[in-house]
Amino acid sequence: MPEVVLHRIDGRLTARLMASGRSMDICAQPPAIDCRPHSRDLSRKQPLAKALGAADSIIDATAGLAQDAMFMACLGYRVTAFERSPLLVQLVRDLLDNLDPANACSEAIRQRLALTQGDAIQLLPRCEQADVVYVDPMFPPKRRESALPRKDIQLIRSVVGDDADSRELFQAALEAAGKRVVVKRPHYAPPLAAGVHHSIKSKLLRYDVYLK
Repeated sequence: MPEVVLHRIDGRLTARLMASGRSMDICAQPPAIDCRPHSRDLSRKQPLAKALGAADSIIDATAGLAQDAMFMACLGYRVTAFERSPLLVQLVRDLLDNLDPANACSEAIRQRLALTQGDAIQLLPRCEQADVVYVDPMFPPKRRESALPRKDIQLIRSVVGDDADSRELFQAALEAAGKRVVVKRPHYAPPLAAGVHHSIKSKLLRYDVYLK
C-alpha cells in the first residue's frame, strides 16, 4: 500500500502519496466551476442537477475530497457530506477553513455544506431524512487502463480501497432517501444495482437515478 504523509505547502494541508519511488502532493480544492449567476455550470439543466431533480436537501454518502458536495452546494442544495476516511476529512476541513473569500463559490459552500466523518452505512439510518442520497463509489478499473487515474483518485483509492461494501451502502441509501438515490457511474460499468428508473449522461460518466 502506498505511504501517505501529511504536511503543509503554502499554508495548506497536503497529502503526499509515495509509491514505487514516486511522490505526488494532493490537497482539497474548490470545484473548478463558474459561480457567477446564470452561468452554464450552475444551470439546473446540467447533468448532475438534472439527476438530483427538484430537491432541497442532499446527503452525499461518499464525499471523498468533496468536489461533488461543494458543486451541489453551489447549485443551491443543502448538502450533508459523509466521509469515512479521517485523512480525507482532514484535507476537506482544511479547505473549508481556508476558502478564498474572493471566490464566488465560497459563500455558497460555507452556508450550504456540512461535513461529517463516519461510515454512511451506519450514519444514514440515524440521520434526518434528505430528499436525495447521492452515492459515488470508487469506479471499477477498466479492463485495459491506458493511463493512471487522476492524482486525487489515486489518493482516495489508496486510503479507502475499492468500496467492497458499495451494494450495502446502496441499500442503506435507498432506505434513507425521501425521493431518490443517485449513483455516479462510468459509462463502461454496469449499474450498481437493479431498478434504475433513468440515467442522465455526460461526456465521461452517467448518473443512475432510482426513484422511491
